[in-house]
Amino acid sequence: MEQRRATCGQAYVATDPGDREWTIGNDRVRKTLAWWPGAGLRLAVLENRTSGHIWRPALEPSPFAGGEFLLHWEDVAYSGRQATDLLDVDARADAHAVMLCITLRVADVLDVMVCYRLHRDADVVEQWLNISTQQPGTLSRIAPLTISTSSLSSPMLHWVRGIQNHGVSMPKKGPYPAFQVRHEPLGTVTLASGLRSTWHEIAWFALDSGDRGDGLLIGLLYSGRWTAIASAVDAGVTTLNLSTAGYGMPLTAGERWTSPAAFMGLYCGDLDDAAHVQHTYMRAAVVPPTPADFPWVQYNTWFAHLVDYDEALLRQEAELAARLGVEVFVIDAGWWEP
Repeated sequence: MEQRRATCGQAYVATDPGDREWTIGNDRVRKTLAWWPGAGLRLAVLENRTSGHIWRPALEPSPFAGGEFLLHWEDVAYSGRQATDLLDVDARADAHAVMLCITLRVADVLDVMVCYRLHRDADVVEQWLNISTQQPGTLSRIAPLTISTSSLSSPMLHWVRGIQNHGVSMPKKGPYPAFQVRHEPLGTVTLASGLRSTWHEIAWFALDSGDRGDGLLIGLLYSGRWTAIASAVDAGVTTLNLSTAGYGMPLTAGERWTSPAAFMGLYCGDLDDAAHVQHTYMRAAVVPPTPADFPWVQYNTWFAHLVDYDEALLRQEAELAARLGVEVFVIDAGWWEP
């Protein structure tokens, strides 16, 4: 019988008697991880407790499938399935959430802490990596959360187009192409942020199947470049990797690096229900509380100057804004110029 190790409201972390399986969940969603000596860390089961749907991991597509994360160290790929040692497991709670942290030895020199957090008022599990190294090297293409499931017979991918997917200029006619919701049966779909995090596409995805009334949503809390590859590998087997892109992170011996956080939620119904799960999570866990004096009077450089300004102009504008009672002075695009 599992033992509760941390609780916050209905959210909890539990472990099995052998301390080789750990669950983070509430009365609507449960995620269970398992450690297998010689076979590493993997997803054991993901449960939508409202619909009764059990998402089973698919380990066959690759040596990394079901391994919870994917990273590249010196251009070699590793997931939780390549971990050689289980170093530590910690469960804790504060006033808002429960956390589960599983620390693994990977590639002989990396200590990878896989962190999970579930807020008491949301049905979304956050996941990120804390990585330290015993010798110098470079991290790249880090996916803090990967999906590999055998539970979708006819998978559909849904996502939102980015602000500049129409190119450098607006189309002369037809609907505005940005922020449209796309729906595509898998296949293989490869998507990327483009120059900025929401340039071509937005790092939010939903997976479901036409023959079921529920689905899975994932996203990345990140303002940098990313890539996503979603594939229907075989009958009922679906994979989705969402990773950082466009840079490598050099680490010195003893240095620690924290990845961007990904999030995963389950929903019942259609995409409106997925959006409801997402919005509840954002309000409970991501968006700061609204100050009592909000909304503020703001001035934004973009509307008057686009990116054509310098320090002298900004100082002049700030003084004028202050005299007018402006409360927030926003330096928009162009802030990077010296």
